[in-house]
Amino acid sequence: SVCRTATLLFRYIDYTFFRILCQHKQRERKKQMGTNTRPNRDIRRAAAFSGVCLWQIADSLGITDANFSRKLRRELPADEKEKIMQIIKNISGEDGKE
Repeated sequence: SVCRTATLLFRYIDYTFFRILCQHKQRERKKQMGTNTRPNRDIRRAAAFSGVCLWQIADSLGITDANFSRKLRRELPADEKEKIMQIIKNISGEDGKE
């Protein structure tokens, strides 16, 4: 019937529009992620390169590893970064002495 055909056609149009919209949103997210690097990447890389786990840094700061991970989600001030970098150096230096 005509009514059934029209209903199926509208469903197809809605689905197609939804799919195109989702693809557009995914492309936009990829563009944003490409321009915005991960916050505090230098701290993460320094820790990984030195063989220091993030939980060890958190322990030195006196906070839980979950709270430290949350803290790293936003870019830290320079003085706080310096403090964390010093902690990384201290921990990696301790491991080298043992």
